[in-house]
Amino acid sequence: MAARGALRATLARVAGVAPAALRFRYGPAGKPDLDGPLSDAISFSLAHSHDMALLAVAGGARVGVDLELVGDADHDVIAERFFAPEERRALAALPPDRRRDAFYRCWVCKEAFVKARGEGLALGADRFAVSADPAAPAALLRVDDEPDAAGHWRLTALSPAEGFVAALCLEARGR
Repeated sequence: MAARGALRATLARVAGVAPAALRFRYGPAGKPDLDGPLSDAISFSLAHSHDMALLAVAGGARVGVDLELVGDADHDVIAERFFAPEERRALAALPPDRRRDAFYRCWVCKEAFVKARGEGLALGADRFAVSADPAAPAALLRVDDEPDAAGHWRLTALSPAEGFVAALCLEARGR
């Protein structure tokens, strides 16, 4: 509830309107967006994990964020089911002690991208690939239905707090 209240207050401040004046709509995959004339001017994304929240607001470009607490998920099983072949190969090539962090970074980058596009995982997490090596800059490598995606989207890996990993995806050109 606190994150949603902060979202409304932040969007109202950016838009220059009262918080109560904001109206929201939801896309086919459930992504919230501002309704009315502000919908083309302001894009936002909210993520939360445990007691941490992350909000991104952009003008004229789609944006997505994701945030995760690094934990003990069975990353090999999850990667096998949801990651693209090149991501799985990149993870397997890393030393075992680096795979967990690489998995979480890859996951938040993938989530930030699908949130920015507004499709959620309905896009198909194996139909696009992001860089998996945490020593390299975050990057979108391939999107099956968007050949120029690498030039259209910017990914940034974030370290918002100890034990958390996050990513921001921003459309390079406006909507």
